[in-house]
Amino acid sequence: MDFQIAIETFVKYLSQLHPLDPQIQQLVSKLLWVRTFKKGEIFIKDGEVAKEFGFIIKGLARGYYLTKDRVELTKSIWWEGHFMSSYRSLLLNKPSNHYVQALEETTCLMAAWSDFVDIAKGNYSLQVILKKINEQQYLEKEEREYQFMTMSLIERYRALLEQNPGIEKRIPQLYLASYLGTTPSSLSRAIRLGTS
Repeated sequence: MDFQIAIETFVKYLSQLHPLDPQIQQLVSKLLWVRTFKKGEIFIKDGEVAKEFGFIIKGLARGYYLTKDRVELTKSIWWEGHFMSSYRSLLLNKPSNHYVQALEETTCLMAAWSDFVDIAKGNYSLQVILKKINEQQYLEKEEREYQFMTMSLIERYRALLEQNPGIEKRIPQLYLASYLGTTPSSLSRAIRLGTS
């Protein structure tokens, strides 16, 4: 992907959160670089301190825990227009408690978290944007908790498809089932019974 198009996509996203003057847009642009992750590539490992975040321009990634029994539990799925990282690790400067992995070839605009926070300190617009990004993360987490507490498996599945049509074709069913809090066979059964 052309770097300039990627920058424009990112700046447009930020500007939807809060207006940015051209000088700040240019300053933000200087912090960014493009990185493409291969399918299956790990961006952050459990135990590493996250120093960077990615804004997905094209592709799909997941965050997952690895249990003591070596079972992978998918906690997050991110697609185009989403940030990927270990937010806990970025905010607290502590080791991540999960992995971040590309599920398909994934192109991101990358930035060092500390650089982004440093320029935001002196700019009200970027402070508002960081606050709104944090609010979005919180609201997405709260919505996910609500779905787990109040919705059936098939309702959670349909909510995910409504949010991102076609996503079920991009995610291996094992990871999709884990993300929805079930097994692949239970998910298949729920889909079969829910659509008949």
